Amino acid sequence: MRHSNEAEGAEMLKALCTCARALFPKSIATCVGSCHSSASAEAEYPREAEEVAGVCETRRLQYLAGRRVAREALHLLDGPCGPLLQNPDGTVCWPDGWTGSISHTKAWCLASVARTSDCPALGIDLEETGRMNEPIARRVLLPDELDWLATSTKPFLSLAALFFSAKEALYKTVAPLMKRPVGFHDVRLSVEEVCDGFHFCAELLQPQRENRDIVSELIGKGVFCGPFCLAGFHRPVCPA
Repeated sequence: MRHSNEAEGAEMLKALCTCARALFPKSIATCVGSCHSSASAEAEYPREAEEVAGVCETRRLQYLAGRRVAREALHLLDGPCGPLLQNPDGTVCWPDGWTGSISHTKAWCLASVARTSDCPALGIDLEETGRMNEPIARRVLLPDELDWLATSTKPFLSLAALFFSAKEALYKTVAPLMKRPVGFHDVRLSVEEVCDGFHFCAELLQPQRENRDIVSELIGKGVFCGPFCLAGFHRPVCPA
C-alpha cells in the first residue's frame, strides 16, 4: 500500500508540473512540490522559521514548502537564492527585479516566478475542485459568469471552481499594480474553451474602471488536473 501511495503521489506531482507549466510562457518558471515531504519539514533559513513560529503545523509546512518550490523556480531562471520573507501585507517579498506567486492546497504547493523585465506581474492559483459548492459559486461569480457555466456540458461545480481559481490568480496579479483591492464582483471573466484548457479574458467593472487597461492587458489560462484545477494570469511586457 505504501509503494502504491508513493507511486500515485509521484504521478500526481508529474501531472501538476505539466499542467502548471502550461499556464505560462517559457519566460515564467514554475515548480510544484508536496507540502508533506521531508524537505518541507525544516526551514532552509532561520528568518523564514521565525515567520511561522507559533502557527499550526499545517500552515507551517505549507509556508515552508511554498518557499522551497519558489527557490527551485528561481534557480531554473538563474535567479538569486535566499530567504523569501513576507511583506507587511502578507505577500512575498521577491528579490529586486523579480516577481512571482505561490499557491497551495493541504497537500500540494506550487510557485511561479519571472524577471520583471520579462513579466511585470503574475499570479497562479491551485484549488481542489471538490471543495466548491453552489452557495460559494453564487456568492463569488457574476450572473453572466453563472449563465456561461449553465450552458457548458462540463460539471457546473468543477467549472465554478476553475472560475474561482482564475479570479484568485487575477487578484494576485493585479495586487501590486492597483491601489485598491479588487473584489470578486469587480471583475467579469469571459472564457474560451480550447484544446489545452481554457483561455480567460478579464474586464474590470465599476467602481474601479479607471484601472480597466491594467486588467484588460492580462493573459489568463486555466486547466483541470485530476481532482484539481489551476489558473494563471500574467501581464506581458508592453512593446516599446
